[in-house]
Amino acid sequence: DMIQNDIANFRASMAQFGCKACGNDFENTTPIVDHCGNVEFRHIVKNYEAEKETDFLQYHREHAQLQLLCESCHVKKSKSW
Repeated sequence: DMIQNDIANFRASMAQFGCKACGNDFENTTPIVDHCGNVEFRHIVKNYEAEKETDFLQYHREHAQLQLLCESCHVKKSKSW
């Protein structure tokens, strides 16, 4: 996947700060990179296709807002959609 390196780099650089929602550390779990804000991943893809852009990696870098969540908080967020 084109954005996996960016996702891995984000996870590595932000893991020290803990879960964005509950503040727990990631000592016993792998942090989940989550698209947040007003533009979720599905919106990025839809807008990218609608705007007929040619470089998805660059488009994602410009439009994605990311956060790290623990599994529990990610499940709670996903269920709210």
